Amino acid sequence: LTIYPNPSQGIFNISVDNLSKDINWVVTDAKGQFIQDGKLAESQVVDMRNQPKGIYFIRFTGDNVLRVEKLVIR
Repeated sequence: LTIYPNPSQGIFNISVDNLSKDINWVVTDAKGQFIQDGKLAESQVVDMRNQPKGIYFIRFTGDNVLRVEKLVIR
């Protein structure tokens, strides 16, 4: 799983190799408040240009998949 560019101006690309199961994602701010969510396909674009600059977290969940990554908006 790769997220790029990071940091960015608010557009994040997510690519996954060997995606075999449904993977859901949720973006929260540094305080844990919900921002947006979705379901991951082979590749995904997360548009956060409407959010203020700062640090966010994206959590991926699915069968035997749990991963949290930091997103930085400049």
